[in-house]
Amino acid sequence: MQKEKLKIFENILLEQRKKTLEERMKIWDDIKDYSSEDRDFLNHIYDSGDGGSDSMDREKSFFMLSREDKYIQQIDQALEAIKNNEYGICRVCGQEISEERLMVVPTTSICVNCKKNQSAHSRNQE
Repeated sequence: MQKEKLKIFENILLEQRKKTLEERMKIWDDIKDYSSEDRDFLNHIYDSGDGGSDSMDREKSFFMLSREDKYIQQIDQALEAIKNNEYGICRVCGQEISEERLMVVPTTSICVNCKKNQSAHSRNQE
């Protein structure tokens, strides 16, 4: 891939990383708020029927935090691939991944054909 194109994808990835880190911080702040309320949480559960709802909100926040962490890791892997001149190369077949696919999923490391084959194989396993 040409250096100019790599720079475009690098900028896209860096912007997504920045936005994801900001979102992660918001989620983490929510989790910290939950933690500060933990002393009263058990009393609240016993005093009202809302314990399940609070617990579900907390669980949802941890799930979202985990999802953001995974996405940051994928972005970092894509940025590392750019540094190593490996970005845009399918890890399965070794062919170039289309720019259209990279624009839609800039963290991908697999081309459309190999992804379709993986999906078909997974369906056949079920």
